[in-house]
Amino acid sequence: LLHQGGYRSGNLGASASSTVVDLKIDGTVVQERAPPGLYHPFTDMPDGSLVYARHGSLDVDGDGSRDGDAVVRLAPDGATTEVFHCSDWLGETCGANTVSYNPDQGVFLYSLFTHNSILELDATTGELLRWYGQIPGGFAFDGAPFWYQHGGYYTEAGTLLTSTHRDEFDFELVVREYEIDVANERLVEIWSFGEGEGVPGKQMGEAHRLPGGNTLHNYGTHAVLREATPEGRVVWDVRWEAIEYAEYLDGHVIGRSAPIYTDLYAFAPPRP
Repeated sequence: LLHQGGYRSGNLGASASSTVVDLKIDGTVVQERAPPGLYHPFTDMPDGSLVYARHGSLDVDGDGSRDGDAVVRLAPDGATTEVFHCSDWLGETCGANTVSYNPDQGVFLYSLFTHNSILELDATTGELLRWYGQIPGGFAFDGAPFWYQHGGYYTEAGTLLTSTHRDEFDFELVVREYEIDVANERLVEIWSFGEGEGVPGKQMGEAHRLPGGNTLHNYGTHAVLREATPEGRVVWDVRWEAIEYAEYLDGHVIGRSAPIYTDLYAFAPPRP
């Protein structure tokens, strides 16, 4: 299934009636779900539920008050449960851009772009286990830190992979991979890709480790996809030749990029 997330109001976080539509590759709608207050990041769970980031400025309950940023689970029967209330923990707006589920560790990675940090949550209890980045009390960095990161995924080797601005004031997008030193509470940078190549991306972007060991990098608002080897050689490069958007109005954008390791035509209905 392919997923399409949207905002019925047309404005990011301005409506409690966002939708996620599951489509077959011919456009056939399988199901449409309405996660109350969906910001924009979400992930599917094995039981058919949807876990997503709720926008903190919305009055989801309809009681006239803001409900706060949170990670929420939408069950197949339509019931919602708060997994983690970020605004209560942080004491302010969180600003999430990714929620990823990591079944091997049984955790969610919850990326806060406005705070240059990634939180690890227990997927069952919602307990905050640790966090990485610029929020005080998190793991420190050995090597370059991430800034305005988008995405956050654990690889099969247990390393942390993310797409990030090269530094705090540079729009060049790079991939950084970190080994997690739990004993010393440090992120040790062990690999990077894209530094000095000048491919920008003001917003969004993602990095995924592919089964063969290469890395797929999505450049978000620069509308570029590239695959790189562990040595940093670009295998292929697809560009939509779009100018960076201005205030969400101009240019092409790549949102999520989720590799699907199967024959896509298996998801298509039978041909007449």
